[in-house]
Amino acid sequence: LAAYSAYRSGHALNNRLLRALLADPAAHETVSFDDEALAPRGFAELAPAW
Repeated sequence: LAAYSAYRSGHALNNRLLRALLADPAAHETVSFDDEALAPRGFAELAPAW
């Protein structure tokens, strides 16, 4: 699980960052949990839009 925070980064910069991360398979891992009760705290919870 990860978090990203930026001040006034804008749509274009956020989009470039996400595209760069997704283009590199070593930069991320997709995981799932058979039982969400065993998932880390915060998994499957929506993050607040600030």
